Amino acid sequence: GMTLGEIMAKVHQEARSDHPIKMVFIDYDQKIELPFNPKIPEWKQMQDAFLALEELAKETKTYILIAGQVNRDGQISASYRATYPMHTIMKFYNHEYYGPIIETTKNRHGENHDSIRVEYNRKNTRIIEKELINTKNEGLKVVQETKENKKKSKSKAATDVSSLQTSFP
Repeated sequence: GMTLGEIMAKVHQEARSDHPIKMVFIDYDQKIELPFNPKIPEWKQMQDAFLALEELAKETKTYILIAGQVNRDGQISASYRATYPMHTIMKFYNHEYYGPIIETTKNRHGENHDSIRVEYNRKNTRIIEKELINTKNEGLKVVQETKENKKKSKSKAATDVSSLQTSFP
């Protein structure tokens, strides 16, 4: 792992280069090395780190994506207080009806439960987007569509998916 200071220095360096980076991917949140301080709870240190990364993203105009783990109940294993400053939280999982999806469970700049149905290839871990869906009202699943509605929803999904992706800060 890297320390928060090392991550921030590297992003600043890359942002000033001739070909500045546009996105940083941190895999995963608990690999950020934080200084050991028994007086400060770990959730507070993580929250401070996330806030520092948010400021870094604004300052360098860089998207920062931080992967995290989920517990057995499918909830993010970091505490609520640690994830509070996050703008967007997305969860990648196998939905019981739609199959593999990436779902927004927190989205300060859009709707919660907007999801992208994806095709997931385990051999090369490639994820290919298929369509935009909303999993908010799981009990109200549309099982049948006419061919005409399918064509309309596919072309609309392609437009919505790109706007969904660019709306994440």
